[in-house]
Amino acid sequence: MTRKPPVLSKPPVLAVEKLTVEFPAGRSGGVFPAVKEVSLQIEAGELVGLVGESGCGKTVTALTIAGLQPEGAKISHGKIRFQGTELLSLNEEQRSRLRGKELSMIFQEPMTALNPLMKVGSQIAEAARVHGASKQEAKEKALSMMEQVGLPDVQRLYGEYPHRLSGGMRQRVMIAMALLNRPALLLADEPTTALDVTIQAQILEVIRNMNREMGAAVLLISHDLGVIRRMCSRVYILYAGQVVESGPVDEVLSRPIHPYTKGLVASLPSLGKRGEKLRPIPGTVPPLEERSGEGCPFYNRCERRRPQCEAGTPPKMEQNGHMALCIDAKEEWGL
Repeated sequence: MTRKPPVLSKPPVLAVEKLTVEFPAGRSGGVFPAVKEVSLQIEAGELVGLVGESGCGKTVTALTIAGLQPEGAKISHGKIRFQGTELLSLNEEQRSRLRGKELSMIFQEPMTALNPLMKVGSQIAEAARVHGASKQEAKEKALSMMEQVGLPDVQRLYGEYPHRLSGGMRQRVMIAMALLNRPALLLADEPTTALDVTIQAQILEVIRNMNREMGAAVLLISHDLGVIRRMCSRVYILYAGQVVESGPVDEVLSRPIHPYTKGLVASLPSLGKRGEKLRPIPGTVPPLEERSGEGCPFYNRCERRRPQCEAGTPPKMEQNGHMALCIDAKEEWGL
């Protein structure tokens, strides 16, 4: 069933405008964009996907939104508005008050995000304590949230250490921590990485239910187009730090315009392709030091490349909310 985006609110919960994040790279000592002029927005109650191969800038984008960008990162341009407030104008203390309360993040690997020396219940409760809850209130909220995310025997698990829990349980603990204060925005960075398909489905259902019940806006980061198609109403396709295509998820994945999106769709296994040979995208994502020039970032891997694609900035075309950063859009849409 086609999922329709919610009625637009004003302002959106999250509005990122032309965000550019640079890192030093290579022997030259130069600074190069890991994220380049990324723009996206999410409305209240909306679940939006961010897709791309490893190295395309998905995690850097999310960490920068949360104010947790890696050491050495430089935000050289752009705006990040959260519920109408410009986050980049806030100091670290102000950002910390938002994190874990109004804005939360689920990280890829719970074993690296959880403290191995601290019991999981205390770690969940701490998310409430730092925002003013008493010790008893925090424990009650933690136990309630542990039940809501589907953890069994929560009284016992409250006193367990992370290494005594399965991967799926640890990920549920991370989700409980992220949702404890009912945030307006949840950033879910590959929340089902390294989990088997059964646990993956359970975790995704928890996120979907929390999105519906709490009305939180969700940015779901994944390289799995099947997950994005099932979960999201809109999607942004990120390549080499740039949004190359975006729009309603069914439109983008059923009628992709950009050759990169077409390549991702073609490489996705499905029952309908049984017996067919999958078509991987040739080549690899360019390293940081090769991203500072003009021209299409996908040029060297594109089967439809033309001389003008290498020389100039790709045109940004849009039709009915479907955007593509590619010269092909002009032909396919008859613009």
